[in-house]
Order: sequence, then C-alpha cells, then structure tokens
Amino acid sequence: MKYLLPLLLLFILSSCAGDDFEVSNEQYDTLLKPTVYPLKADSVYVLNLMTGQPIPPVITTNADTVKPGLPYALVGKHVILSVFTAEQRTKVTELFIENGFQNLAVQSVDKPKSWKITWDKPKAVDKNSHFTNYVLTNSQGKQVQTNVPLKLTGQKSSWKQQRPIPSLPMLLVTNSSANLQLLDVDQGLHSSYILCIMEDSQHNIWFGSYGGGVVRYNGTSFTLFNTGTGLSRDIVRVMLEDSKGNIWFGTTGGGLCKFDGTSFEIFSEPQGMPSDAINDIFEDSQNNLWFGTIRGVTKYDGTYFTHYSVKEGLINESVISIAEDTDGNMWFGTNQGINLLSNGQWFQLNGLPPADEQIVLSILSAQDSSVWFTLAGLGMYQFKNDSIREFTESNGLASAYIWSMIEDKRGDLWCGTSANGVIVYDGYSFKTFGEQEGIPNTEMRSICEDSRGNLWFGTYGNGVIKYNRNSFNHFDQDDGLTNSIARSIIEDKNGNLWFGTSGGGVCKFDGNRFSYLEDDNELSTSTVKSLYETKDGTLWIGTNGIGLFSYDAEYLTHYTTAQGLISDKILTIYEDSDSNLWVGTYGEGVCKFERNAAGQLLAYTLYSEEQGLSHNIAVAIYEDTEKNIWIATDGGGLNKLENGYLTNINEANGLSNRNPITIMQDQFGNYWSGTYDGGINIFDDHHILHLSESNGLVNNMVWSIKEIRDTNKSVFWVTTERGINLIELHCGENGSTAVADYRFKIHEFTKQDGLLGIDYYANSVCIDAKNRIWWGSGKGVEMLDLNLFQISDLTPEPKLNFIEINEQFVDFRNASDSISEFHFEDVLKFANYPEKLVLPYDQNHLTFHYSAIDWSAPHKISYQFRLVGLNENWSTLSSKNEADFRSLPYGDYKFEVRSIGESQKWSSTFSYPFTILPPWWHTWWFRLCISLFVVVILFALYRLRTATLRARQKQLEKTVEERTEELKKKKNWLKKNTKRSQTVLIMPSEFSAVF
Repeated sequence: MKYLLPLLLLFILSSCAGDDFEVSNEQYDTLLKPTVYPLKADSVYVLNLMTGQPIPPVITTNADTVKPGLPYALVGKHVILSVFTAEQRTKVTELFIENGFQNLAVQSVDKPKSWKITWDKPKAVDKNSHFTNYVLTNSQGKQVQTNVPLKLTGQKSSWKQQRPIPSLPMLLVTNSSANLQLLDVDQGLHSSYILCIMEDSQHNIWFGSYGGGVVRYNGTSFTLFNTGTGLSRDIVRVMLEDSKGNIWFGTTGGGLCKFDGTSFEIFSEPQGMPSDAINDIFEDSQNNLWFGTIRGVTKYDGTYFTHYSVKEGLINESVISIAEDTDGNMWFGTNQGINLLSNGQWFQLNGLPPADEQIVLSILSAQDSSVWFTLAGLGMYQFKNDSIREFTESNGLASAYIWSMIEDKRGDLWCGTSANGVIVYDGYSFKTFGEQEGIPNTEMRSICEDSRGNLWFGTYGNGVIKYNRNSFNHFDQDDGLTNSIARSIIEDKNGNLWFGTSGGGVCKFDGNRFSYLEDDNELSTSTVKSLYETKDGTLWIGTNGIGLFSYDAEYLTHYTTAQGLISDKILTIYEDSDSNLWVGTYGEGVCKFERNAAGQLLAYTLYSEEQGLSHNIAVAIYEDTEKNIWIATDGGGLNKLENGYLTNINEANGLSNRNPITIMQDQFGNYWSGTYDGGINIFDDHHILHLSESNGLVNNMVWSIKEIRDTNKSVFWVTTERGINLIELHCGENGSTAVADYRFKIHEFTKQDGLLGIDYYANSVCIDAKNRIWWGSGKGVEMLDLNLFQISDLTPEPKLNFIEINEQFVDFRNASDSISEFHFEDVLKFANYPEKLVLPYDQNHLTFHYSAIDWSAPHKISYQFRLVGLNENWSTLSSKNEADFRSLPYGDYKFEVRSIGESQKWSSTFSYPFTILPPWWHTWWFRLCISLFVVVILFALYRLRTATLRARQKQLEKTVEERTEELKKKKNWLKKNTKRSQTVLIMPSEFSAVF
C-alpha cells in the first residue's frame, strides 16, 4: 500500500504528456532520370522493355525475317527515268486570298497630324475672399470648403465575410486565333458588367462591377465585397491599392471606401466629400491619393483631405481621369479639357481640337516621358515636348471612343474602346482585337496587365477576358488557309511559309497575304503530305495519290508512275549533303534520285523490302552528322544505311516499338525517335532510354520532335496525339553528354494552355526565321512566338483562405454565440482565419481551404499537405485546394501545405498551428481528481480493513479468554471428580480386606 500513491501520480503525469514530432524537410529533385538500358546489337531482347510483352520477329511481305542489329550489304534497284513518259511541266499562277492571319496582320499608321500647344493660366481669384468663394455644395446641400486641408472622419463598418464562391475553369474562346479565355457568371463571376480591374500586391485579381460590387479572384474562388459585407455601394467604377496596402474603392453613389483588410471606412458626402460619384483614383510619387469626382478633385495625404474645384483653376468640375508625368506634374482630364498642376499652380491645356465638349476619358503617363490622353469621339493624342500628335480613325485607329488605356511592360499601349474591342499600339502600327479575333463583347471598360504579363479585359456584358499573348496562336481556313489541316509546313529561303494541306493543296503566306498554286493537275485540291525546299531553291511537293511536284516560282513539274515513279503516294522528302533527293513512299519503299544541273530528275535507286529494307512504308528520312542515312518505317523499325550496309533496329535492340515516326540527332550526337504509341526513344551507340506517359509525356503517340539548341543545353518541342510537350535536356555531372547521364524536365501543354488542335500530324513542324514555331494539327495550325514565350519561373506560394469547422463556414471577425467556445487571437488581414486557434473537443472536423497563384499557368498548380500531430507523411500530389480532417483527437496540431507549379519548383511550406482541447473527462484536473478519489477510496478501504481486523482480533482474544476460563472450570471440575472417584475405588478393597 505504501507504493500505491507514487504509482498513481506517475500514471497521471505520463497520461497528460504530449508527443513531440520533428518534421523532416524532404528535398525533391524534380529532374527526371529514366531507366537506362543497354542498346543491344549482337544479342537481342526477348521481351519489350516498355511493355514486357514478347517481341515478334519483323517479317517482310516476302516472308523474309529481318535480323535486327546485324549489318548487311544493301544493293538497290537502279531505274532510269528517260525510258518513261516525259514529266509534265506547266506554268502556274499564284492566286491570292484576301484574308490573312488576323492577329499577325497590322494596320500601318499614316503620319499623324501634330502641332505645338500652349498652357494657359486660369484667372486668379482674390485670396481675401477665400471663405466665401472657396466652397462647394454637394448633393445633400452641405457646403464643403476647398483649397484647405480638412480632416474628415470616415464611417467605419466591419468586414462581414461570406463563404467564397468556388470558380470553374476559364473557358477557351474557340473562335479566336489568340489564347483568349473567358470568365463570366457561368464560371462564378458576380457580374457580367465589369467596370474596373486591379491586381493587388498578393497577386489576387479584383473585379469591380456595375451593380454587383467587387470580387477578389485567386484562380480558384471569388470573395465577394458588396453592401452586405460592408461596401458603401455596389457600383464600383475604380479601384486602387495604395502604398500602405489599403484597397480604395471609388463608387457611383456611395463615395469612397477604404478597406484595410479588416474593416471598411467610408468617405462620402455626409463625411465631407464634395461628391459621392468617384471617377478615378490615383496615387502620386509622394504617396498622395487623388480622387476625381463629378465635383472637382480631392487630394489625400494620409491625414488631410484637400478639395479643388473650378475656383482653384479646374476647367470643369467633373474630373474623369488623373495621371502624373515623369516631372511630377499632375494631369487632370475633365469634361472640357485638360488641367495641369505644377508647383502648386494650375494651368489649362490650350490647343486641343475644337469641339463642343472635349471629354477626356483617360490619361496615361508613358515610359518615354510622353503623356497620352483620349477625347471622346475624336481619338487618342500623344503629348511630348510641348507638341501633340493626333491619332484618329483616318490614321488607322479602329475607334474614336476609348474608355481606358494602359502601357504594358514592353511599352505597348492597350486601349479599350466603346464598340470595337481592344486596340494595341506598338509605336508603329495598330492591331485590333475585335469580333473577327473572337472577342465576344467589343465594349471594353477596363484593361489590366498582371504581374505575369497577361492582359485582362473587362467587358460590359460578357464578364472578363484574359489574353495570354505569350502563348499559342491558332489559325484555320477562316484565316486564309486553303484547308485547316496542314500536314507539312516549311519556310523557304525568302521567308515565305508554305503549308501542305489535306484537300487544299499548298498555300503560301508571305507575311501579309495567302496565295495558292492554280494548275491543271488537281494539285490545288490534293492532300499534300510532304514539302521540302532543296539547296537550289526548288520546292518539292509530295502528295497522297497524284505523285511528286517541283516548283521553281514559275513552273510546276509533275512526276507520277507514268514518268517512272515507284508510287504516287509520297510520305516524306529529304535532300542529303551530296544533294541526293530521297523520297519515301507509302508501300513501295524509298527512292534516291539523281538530278541534273537544272534540277530535273534523271534516275533513282530503289530500296524496298525486296532489296533488304525492313518495311516498304517510309515515314521519315534523315542524314546524321556521320552522313549515315536513317529511314523510319511504319512497322519495321529504324534502318541505318552506312557505307552501303543496312542495319535494322527495333524492339529486339531496345526500342519501345517498331513504329517510329520521326528520327533526328541532338546537338550532342545522340538520336531521338518519336514513335506511334511507344513514346520517345533516345539512344547512342551503347545505351537507350524511353520517355513515355509514365514519366511525363502527354501521350505516347509522338508525331514530331524539334530541337532548339543553346550553348550548353537543348529544349525539344514534341507534338503528340493529345497535346505538346516541352522537354528540357540536362546533361550529366561534369557535363557528360552520354545518354546514360541524361536528365530531363518535362512540361505539358493542352487545351487549358490555349491549344485548340491537340491532335497533330507526322513531322508537320517548322521554326521560321522570326523564331516562331509552327505545327499542323487536326483543327488548324498552331503558332508560338518563341521570342515572347517563357516557362514560368515563379514558385506559387500557398496561402490559407479560410477554415470550415464541422462543415460550417465561420466569419471569425464577427464571432457569434455559435463559436463562443472558440479561442483565438487576431484574425489576419485580408484573410479569414485566426492566429492561435483553440477548439473544444467536439469541434474536431476541420476543412482547410488554400490556394496559390501563378497567372501564367494556374491549372498546373498542385498541392501536398499533411497534419503534423496526426500523420507525418505528405499527401499525394493533387490540384484539389482543400484538405479535410474528420474526428480529430484532442492535441496540438500543425497543418502544413506546399505547392508546385509550371516551374516545377516546390514552394516554401505554409504552417498553421492549432489546438483541440480534450473533453472534460480527459483533462488533467479530472484525472487528478479521479486519482485522488481512488487514493481516498483505497485509503478508506485500508482503514476499514484495518479496523475490521482489529475488531476480529479483539473478538478472538475475548473468545480465547472465554475458552480459557471455560477450560479452567472444566479442569477444576475434573480435579474434583477425580478425587471422588479415587475414594469410591478404595472402599471396596478395604471392604474385602475386612472380610
């Protein structure tokens, strides 16, 4: 019993102690290292390295078995063409097509009209009459003093939060050649009528609307701000984030709203503002805020408001737009012209075009120190060096009504018009994005460029359009192609692009117009599968059924089986370093042509299955740096022709399959071969590796591979049946260029990246002289300007948005009785989760909602999370941006989340600690009470037992005494009776003695 109490105390202390977890910081190497296999030559594989299936032999149509990896002498069949009918040579005409690639064509700017201007100083007002003349009367009849600092007290209200609205993915505008994506009410946007757009310092995009308030968009959800949450009015015309991180909303009818991330502060007419209609908000280089209203302009220095009206020098009280030039002068656009405020003095711009009303809709200070402004119904104007240049519809401007202007990071001007979409001016020409370019609504009220270079257009009726100009462009028959399907693309030495189409012959694009070749040989309606320009400038055209053509810019020469061709179905054309012309056919093998000085075909050598080729369908021909000729066949693997010997390479040597589509050599001399349903094979003389869907390819059907070389690295553009991959090649340690040491980083591009046609054609790829890459797909031609394109290097950092408790949204700032049992410290600004959250035991179902932002590729962001204290392991990678934990036991926890995006770099880990309290029966004091109670009970039992034993002992002693006394009595009785017995015994003896 004496050890019972210490044991109980030890039990209590051990049961109350928690577990400490040390979180390991795992490092992830994002470079892919595929399995490398030996490339066998003298021996063969029995099972396919990729599929694990048995490898059948390659058998030709003549029932001959091809022996892979073993070179043998190849003797071709020589055919002289002069014995056949002479080739047809006709003069052709290029016929032009009027329409062209809409967003490649530009409207050149005629020389704009220009003139000198002067500044007029307004008439001075008697300073002695300040208090009588310097006042404004607002719509409520309240007099507002002007030209003196006033301290206004705003009306404050708390931020009442609603549950964020989940957003659906943006819709790709399919009838546009550009990468335009639509965000409207169908995707969760609050309104289709967008008046202003802004990106904040945390990269959230804000949309202000006509009647729907404001929403903050993080790519996954919308957070609504309206009159129900604290905003003064739901018509928001302008927004700005100031240098202190506050968000200012300029409303129509509700004045100014300042939002500090916690509450709203409203400055309107009752608080001393001259007007409740705010037209513009601007922060100058001195961090002063300027508010343009319909009754003058107001300056706010962080403490005092100063109002200015026509009495100080404004031309008109309605100030629509504000800007600051590079000299620190303030520009104000009004309903009747422009004011300049310089060194405390007001000036009026003299020399604008005469008009009844010179309404200045927007003003912009540009990087080149010029100032741009737009006049309603007249056009746009550039002010520089006291001169004005005028741009009107006569100069190529698509619209004279320009609502808004921004200058992007490259110095281009973007203008939102009232009815003609968006105009962009690069300093030399205009481009217009309107209905022809797929803009669903041409009334653009606002434009914003985000931190990743995307442009956001706010429409009046169709929501928001996001334009990623660094992305893919799409062209089809509506843009000028003779047919939307381009099976072959090349650029000639003059910089013209040629497209071999499916059913539309060939068409040429010279940068402005399309043309096609009109002849009598049905070329204009044929399917062209191959185009090639030889060194002499001749264009060779391979068709699917009507033979081979050559074109020398004037004459078209036609070759068919009648002229000695082995086949009229031409799949590929190639010129080697010795000027031999190689032609691969469908079903008849490969021909190597000899030509005369005029380029006329004289004879050819045929290589087919009969001569030893592994298959008669030749889909690609390539000459490597050692002057070996490679022939890719459909069903017979690769054939390498070296010094008259042919070697077949297929699965038995290590290829993923025997259906190569393309073959090329990278800058390090190693071979890349794309296959039909076998991914990519990369090999050298000793090793081979495979890239497939299992390690990052969009699809295993690889139609083309194009390498772009740099000094120490290469990138490869790969088209597949389901999209495009960009493969970054990284050499091994110490610069090793052996295939066995290759590492990769693979990026994918699908419809969410702006691709309309994701099913491509074999070897239909071209990089032109302007560093643009072109691909032919089943739905048109895709183009990517590599001068503008870049993989995002941003690491999207995850942020916690809000926490649901027991599946209920909680507004922590306005805590009600329903969360009275919660304990926490301050709620973070602009967010809806508290610090140091402590929950009761029965509030143990938590859902964490988080997000990360990368506007370059928001759909490529994925997350991992874990709950330290419950499980140390990270979750599987997922694009889902919530984590749900049910029935959590009590204890201390730390929720952690990290993200990875297109850059394939892990973000830092976001951590959120919280505590779930134990139920009362698991608290230390309850356990202590129970323990003490047990001790008391045991002690009482002990005392009771002791008392019982003592009582029993006394009773026993008494019983012993009684028994002892009884024995004494019996003993005395026995003594007494014993003497009497002795007496009786003696008497008879005595009596006998007598007798």
